[in-house]
Amino acid sequence: MALWRFDLIPIRIWGKKLPRVSLPERVVARPAQVDLAIRALRDAQRDATSTVVLVGGGGFGKTTLATMIRADNRLRQRFPNGSLQIAIGQGTTGPALAAKINDLVAFLGEARPTFGDPDLAGAYLMEVLDNRVKPTLLVIDDVWAVEQLDPFRPGSRHSGGLLITTRLADVVPPPSSASTTAPAEPG
Repeated sequence: MALWRFDLIPIRIWGKKLPRVSLPERVVARPAQVDLAIRALRDAQRDATSTVVLVGGGGFGKTTLATMIRADNRLRQRFPNGSLQIAIGQGTTGPALAAKINDLVAFLGEARPTFGDPDLAGAYLMEVLDNRVKPTLLVIDDVWAVEQLDPFRPGSRHSGGLLITTRLADVVPPPSSASTTAPAEPG
């Protein structure tokens, strides 16, 4: 059984108090993997969306590694609006995926949309992110199919980052100059 302790330090985003990302009490340090991901996310051109994909088997600690990356202070300058995380999960498609995306829009302080189509919900989320003055890191956790990533295709102005966790290497988007795939080794 994993023991988790979260120290919640309030910060303000859109005038709403939100908890800052914090790490579990016990976590295996992975400095090389964290550094690689931080460099890829931080050093991308300011007008480009940087993408990092963490691939590994179940229980390898991909979500914990993503949390370690999100909590790292070195990303604050690149993503001053912080980060948002959405957990997808196996078999989440259609209206269920749209509902999760709609919830994320509401989490940002917007009125919760009622889209039943994940592509429409995702387009609206990206529009909301595009309208933010500063970039945001979007963590898409537990992706099982390429179709689950389709709603998160960034808009033309989105200059944030994407951090994706998946067990399946074939759901990884095609590599680009600002894309890094890091294997999540067991910790």
